[in-house]
Amino acid sequence: MNTTDKTDIYQTKRDLVQFTEKLAVGLSQPDRKFLLDMIYGLIKSRSPILTEIARALEESTRLLYTVKRLSNRAAAFSDFSRLEQNFLNAIQPQLRDDMYVIVDNSDITKPYGQQFEYLQRVYDGSRGGTEKGYMSANMAIASTKTKHPIPVYSHLFSAAEEYFDSTNVETYKGLNKVQRLFGDKTYTLVMDRGYDSNDIFKFMHKQQRQFIVRLQDQRYLKYQNKNFLVPELAHRRKGKIAMTSTIKGEKYQLKISHINVTLPCLPKVPLRMVVVYGYGQKPMKLLTN
Repeated sequence: MNTTDKTDIYQTKRDLVQFTEKLAVGLSQPDRKFLLDMIYGLIKSRSPILTEIARALEESTRLLYTVKRLSNRAAAFSDFSRLEQNFLNAIQPQLRDDMYVIVDNSDITKPYGQQFEYLQRVYDGSRGGTEKGYMSANMAIASTKTKHPIPVYSHLFSAAEEYFDSTNVETYKGLNKVQRLFGDKTYTLVMDRGYDSNDIFKFMHKQQRQFIVRLQDQRYLKYQNKNFLVPELAHRRKGKIAMTSTIKGEKYQLKISHINVTLPCLPKVPLRMVVVYGYGQKPMKLLTN
């Protein structure tokens, strides 16, 4: 190992310790050590499996003892609200005006799980079909320097929980937390087709939030006092604005148009549908305020 490698490892460990100290403000010393062990073990092992985390710590005791120690500390830990607030405090310096907040639901499947609490069948987006697991509501920004994603809200939920209302309600909880986090700063919510919902649009309008939402083809929009399906309206525009976009090293020649529209559920709110040709066989259709 050369000097540069040693310096990089030392710097990484120091940054890790400093970050953990920010997360652990107000926690007991055992909990502080537990957090450092877990974060370091996760990064080094690149695995969420407790045995792999324990192995990465390379303690002098037997592996089984390390696993039991981490398991017991995880079971005893309960100060999640303080931990969450410490994390939000730590990322406050990353917040700027005019940021994009990426909103996306995901799934975590547990096909072999038997005893997990509130286990429920969910749609497995990666494989198709349903499987046992949980849904998660996720919201993230990009760091100002490296552009790496930084989560600002992440919550696991299940329809089997006693106080579960709906997936939309879980999204609203996250949007409310993001609003409190940003305070007076402006930001734009960016969402995929799963959020093309009248209730979601009404909620964001009530919050006076800027948004960009990818539209479903089944959506109706009002244009010149008539209702049109999104694909029908999109095909009326072939793209007057030309631009080049690079994604994962591949360049795309795009043509873009925009159309002034309204939603039937918000007839007095002026919106724009943006139509983007060039990413695939079908144009991408976006709705934004």
